[in-house]
Amino acid sequence: MSDRLDHLRLRLQRLRREAGDLSTREISRRCHGTVSHTTVHHVLRCETVPSWGSLEAVVVALDGDAAEFKRFWIAARDDLDSDTQSVPEFTNRRTPYRGEAPSYVAARINLVSIYHSREQHDKCFELLAGWIGRYSEPDATMLGELCHLHLHSPQHAEVAAKYDYKTRKEVALNAIIEDVDTVDSCVHWARFCENAGRLDKAMQWAARARIVNPYSIKAMRVHADIMMSAGRYEESADLFLRASQLDDGKDVVWHTSLEDILKLTGRMPELETVSRARYERSTQRGGSVLFHLAQYVSTLRISGNLSEAERLAPELKRLMNEGEAPGWARIEYAELMEDLGDTEAAKEVLSTRSGAEDDEDLAAAYANLIYRVEGAEAATPLLIEWEETY
Repeated sequence: MSDRLDHLRLRLQRLRREAGDLSTREISRRCHGTVSHTTVHHVLRCETVPSWGSLEAVVVALDGDAAEFKRFWIAARDDLDSDTQSVPEFTNRRTPYRGEAPSYVAARINLVSIYHSREQHDKCFELLAGWIGRYSEPDATMLGELCHLHLHSPQHAEVAAKYDYKTRKEVALNAIIEDVDTVDSCVHWARFCENAGRLDKAMQWAARARIVNPYSIKAMRVHADIMMSAGRYEESADLFLRASQLDDGKDVVWHTSLEDILKLTGRMPELETVSRARYERSTQRGGSVLFHLAQYVSTLRISGNLSEAERLAPELKRLMNEGEAPGWARIEYAELMEDLGDTEAAKEVLSTRSGAEDDEDLAAAYANLIYRVEGAEAATPLLIEWEETY
């Protein structure tokens, strides 16, 4: 874990403590369902750099300063990028614009990017707002860039005041999409339209982002995510897989999205291949080996490949014993043991409590296990205790 990622994790822990040590389920509830309690758990552990969308939702739910945490997040992402030598230069990074974008657009965005990298947010805001203000109607490219950079920065109030929701919605729905020439603008408008319930427009903006840069992982994933929302599951799975092939394997949140769509489409062999590759990559290049092994074991169980899952069980247990094993890993190991018929081992790994935030999930998993193997009478007091405690 890098120093900056470690700093982000510690600041998140402090923020959670200041909010009263809320459970992951309560934080998820305060996110209004946009982030699951499992994702909240991964964000708070910060073993890998979370997506900004998930981190921002958690920070806001804990009454934190989104602008402050975005600076921490950018620093952690910069560390990750510098450590990843084999990732193509044209992926998620904010690279210099060329090709599709006209020279005058590229020059403006590159200057803004330089100021943004120096955290000179006032200059970014002044440049973008000044360019937008030259026209009778807001320029969709520049306004999209402004919103992408500053809706969650110290200039948030200025952006919202100058370009309110009604104005932004008018641009999102009526702009000439083919005239917008930057990935970040297209992605911003795609997400805006998705949140506004206009999946047709969201799809058009996402497709435009991929035309601007066909190799952008961000554009692929957003397009795939919107396809999934629209029920175009097979296309979504294909695009998520393509993005995964370019990815460095460390983005846990998007791995979960890929896993979900492959399960939904019943493409278990591909899910096994992806999960195995991510686990093997984590052992070679560092990262959250325990997380990726647990995910791989889960995939093997779901696909019915219990023999391979059993072969990996000792390694999973060894990694768990090296430190304080998180609840999700213990639950995965217990479910594997139950599938293999070793219910005593499953009980043992679920019965220990550490006082951590995932005790709620462990207690529920233990009560549910007892219900399955010993019946309702034995499980009732455990379930009542869980309900009263959590």
